[in-house]
Amino acid sequence: MKKLNLLFFVVFFLFACTNRHNNNDNVFEVQKSIELNSIEYPDILGISMQLLKKDSLLLINDFRGDSLIHVFDLKKMQLVRKIISVGNGPNELISPLEIHFTDNNLYIFYRQASILYSIPNTNILEGSKNMKELFRISSDANHLYPLSDSIFIASGFYQKRYAIINNKGEIIKKFGEYPSYWSEEHDIPDKARAMFHQTNFLKHPNGQRFLTYSSHIIEIYNEDLINANPVLIKKILIGKYQYDYIITNILSANKKPDTERGIVYVACSHKYIYVVYDPSKNTNESENSQIFVYDWNVHPIEKLLFNKKISCLFIDENGGKGYVIAEDPNDSLMYFYLV
Repeated sequence: MKKLNLLFFVVFFLFACTNRHNNNDNVFEVQKSIELNSIEYPDILGISMQLLKKDSLLLINDFRGDSLIHVFDLKKMQLVRKIISVGNGPNELISPLEIHFTDNNLYIFYRQASILYSIPNTNILEGSKNMKELFRISSDANHLYPLSDSIFIASGFYQKRYAIINNKGEIIKKFGEYPSYWSEEHDIPDKARAMFHQTNFLKHPNGQRFLTYSSHIIEIYNEDLINANPVLIKKILIGKYQYDYIITNILSANKKPDTERGIVYVACSHKYIYVVYDPSKNTNESENSQIFVYDWNVHPIEKLLFNKKISCLFIDENGGKGYVIAEDPNDSLMYFYLV
């Protein structure tokens, strides 16, 4: 009997420690209410998917509209260009797109056809006539991110969670395991887990760390994903989740009613990670966004509270501002001061 009691105590202690560790990752002693400031924008935004900045230019990846990428000059405070017309003709694409910068190029992942394009950064204002098709990859990929101008990382429906891809579209390495924080998830097929945990990527400004995020999980890897075996430095559960799934001709994975929407977007500076989090559940009315601020070891720094819903974020560390797309009530370009 004593052995049973001791075993129960050990199991309880380990369970409590594990839960306490996960909870501490989201305990913010500092909370601040943040005011958003409007930026006069001369056009209507549809559904904004991404917000990127290069020098003085903000790029908005818009799901709707006759053109899919808006280029806004922060110095002139003007919309200076729209690129990527909607259609099936030359230099035309159909949303959704995924866009990312390197030092040299703007990369455009055309998800519908699994094709990667590029435009030199120096030619962005000349429009999509300079768009070059680089390669086509397997339709197993749902997100693609440039680690450099010759190596890329993808997430999707692979045997592993991530794939490293060369500039010919060939997979040269796979790594990473699909999450199983939820107790029932061990028995769920990888395809369904991949569908629920669709993963985006973000690189430290100096390339010192590499971050992946899905709706409820963040993982931090070492900087060298190409030449060495990727090392998972830390992973944390931002919010609890459960989901239902169907695997037939159509694959689906949908949050259960009591699961929060979770991570919407992630941006970063040299010092911090900024996680846009939506606490809304299907069972509740829509709630305003929060931003969880962590250091690059994923230690909680502060929680920022907003009176609007935020869909996109870019942190301008040098300018001391965070730029967002917020509902006001339609998508609007706004900013707040970093304090």
